[in-house]
Amino acid sequence: MPLSIGRIEFAAGVVIIVTCFVLDYYLPRDATAAIGYCGAVLLALDMPLPGSAVITAVLCTVLTWLGLLVDGWGDAFWMSAFDRVMVTGVIWLITITGLQRKRLSAQLAQRARELACANADLDRFVGIVSHDLRAPLTSMCCCMQVIEKEHAGTLN
Repeated sequence: MPLSIGRIEFAAGVVIIVTCFVLDYYLPRDATAAIGYCGAVLLALDMPLPGSAVITAVLCTVLTWLGLLVDGWGDAFWMSAFDRVMVTGVIWLITITGLQRKRLSAQLAQRARELACANADLDRFVGIVSHDLRAPLTSMCCCMQVIEKEHAGTLN
């Protein structure tokens, strides 16, 4: 099942990347469609392939800057370059925070498993202690009842 989900995410990521590059090519210089690459990075974060998010971020960064070369070196080159610096920053910010989220989620899952084991050990310990305390208390109660019955006639 995870493999088919990974394929769907991969296909969706490819569609997003191609769409963003085509839009970046055909839209006027002032419009930066490259921000759409962030969607591909988000999809790659959940893919089962190791390193897919970083590979996608590198590819999207390269395509972002390739789009600048395709735009040409016109009057507003500095604005287009600044937009692409910002887009590159967002792509890598999403990649880094997403990878940190995955790492922390894995650590949280590990700690949850450890906590479940510790709770199971505690339940076993409480069961043993309660059994070990119940047996002597039960025999002491029985002895007290016998003593009460023997001395019940002498107290009257």
